[in-house]
Amino acid sequence: MQVWLNGSLLPATAARVSVFDRGFLFGEGVYESVRICEGRTPFLARHVARLGRSLSAIGMDAALASALSAAVTELIAVERLADGNVYLQITRGGSPGVRRHVPDADSSPTIVAFALPAPAFAAAPVEIAAVTRPDQRWHRCDIKCTSLLGNVLALADAEAAEAEEAILIRDGLVSEGAYTNVFVAVGGRLHTPALDGDTPILGGVNREVLLEALREAGTPCLEGPLPQANLAAASEILVTSSRRLASAVTRLDGRPVGDGRIGPFARRAYELLRRASAVSTHDHAPAESNA
Repeated sequence: MQVWLNGSLLPATAARVSVFDRGFLFGEGVYESVRICEGRTPFLARHVARLGRSLSAIGMDAALASALSAAVTELIAVERLADGNVYLQITRGGSPGVRRHVPDADSSPTIVAFALPAPAFAAAPVEIAAVTRPDQRWHRCDIKCTSLLGNVLALADAEAAEAEEAILIRDGLVSEGAYTNVFVAVGGRLHTPALDGDTPILGGVNREVLLEALREAGTPCLEGPLPQANLAAASEILVTSSRRLASAVTRLDGRPVGDGRIGPFARRAYELLRRASAVSTHDHAPAESNA
């Protein structure tokens, strides 16, 4: 396995980051996860743009986001992956022997990326179980930051309950999943929290693509406050992520959602996302899979 570290490819066992790096000391960094699909990286430009926004939000140079494209290209080639994920994170770096909350102006960023194999996209949306948990994360959820302790704790609760995702609740409103964006079908319409709404959420790339595709298909999704009570009334709950495009939540807190089966909204969302990812122009040469 190779690691892309500050522009150079190294064996994973040789890649080193300083213990004084602010990403290690303070969790001060941002990241992106890019899906590799049949040797291509759909929506790569959207991921680069979001990484630039995250960098700007923490006072770092948005131009550093261009490293994502370079890292993705090199890692796909060296790992010979057809299907997988590239993870890249950028921290503010640090200085040996220095630990202070306010960063030094001359800190050099640390950029790390690696690729992991993943199964190819399924022919239909995957069924998952989820639990609801209080959203205990910080409020700047629009920043895709490396400080994920709140997400980790929620997902540990989900795993203990034999579920795969945790749908997070803040002040009686649905925010998002621990690693997904949430869509709920109530009264024959899809609803999802708004980016600038009462609950802070991350602007997921697949969320964005799905909303655009639904509008173009003439079935727009309502964006706005999503009361927790709507989860119990939902005929369907689906979640979007780069990992699986869209998944159907068929059980929530141990109870069936709707009739407990994958519904038409989930199937439609999955098909729209598969179609959009297939026509994405951000392609790479096909690679032999080692997955």
